[in-house]
Amino acid sequence: MQILREMISELDDAGHAKFFELAPVVKAKVVTSRDVGLLCQLAAIYRKRRLWTEGEILLQCAMKLEPSVPEPYRSLGLLEMRRDDLPEEDRLRRATELFERSIQLEKLEGDRFPATHTLLGATYQRQGDINRAESEFKAALEIDPKYEEALFNLALLRTERDSSDARALVQRAIEIDPEYAAAHRELGVLFQKEGDLEKGEYHLRRALDLDPANYWAQMYLANLLGVQGRNAEAEQTYRFATTSHPEIKEGIEIFARFLDSIGKTKEAAAVREHVDSG
Repeated sequence: MQILREMISELDDAGHAKFFELAPVVKAKVVTSRDVGLLCQLAAIYRKRRLWTEGEILLQCAMKLEPSVPEPYRSLGLLEMRRDDLPEEDRLRRATELFERSIQLEKLEGDRFPATHTLLGATYQRQGDINRAESEFKAALEIDPKYEEALFNLALLRTERDSSDARALVQRAIEIDPEYAAAHRELGVLFQKEGDLEKGEYHLRRALDLDPANYWAQMYLANLLGVQGRNAEAEQTYRFATTSHPEIKEGIEIFARFLDSIGKTKEAAAVREHVDSG
């Protein structure tokens, strides 16, 4: 098994061409091993590579081998949440069913996982079922009061209702994991909403220190700089983010509106025209 684990690790680290060279060999050996844990590990690599169908097949194989083990259901639920080759309604319905099944099996085993409740809560939230989402995040925190993902998701849920409560939850998540980039990003936004621009900027920049490719941290920082009248910095930050991800049309329009607001109407038109022509 150790050799197989090393092969899976090598596959995970492989570049694009090497991955597709190694994958068939590794997959064949893992399937032959009939080891549920290894099947789930390999499926997670396929999920990261956006190879949805291949990952799904591996996890279905794991479920057939061990129908009462929660991990394959949880892993397949996560894959369903993230895949982009099926309608969202179908993906979320399937993910919900899989997470619910995983939780049932965890209860039978007497070993509950906060991650599963948090993932189920996230699927409910995306389906607009706020009450059930909050219930699952709270269930996760009953299992582990320091589970930062549940704290963060509960904070997102409460942002519109009570920003101070949401801020306290995000701060708790950061205390538990100081390198939680998404939590720093959200905390920066919350501080800006409360008018504390200095702390807002600090946490947005901290998010980018931890995750330089965090698109929305870049966009939120650009907005905050614009609010402060630091237009040159704001424009530069908007341009960097939108150039890196031209496919995100919402961001392009936000940038164009900013340019309009500072009197750069020709530049704004050029930004919009570039998107339209693309």
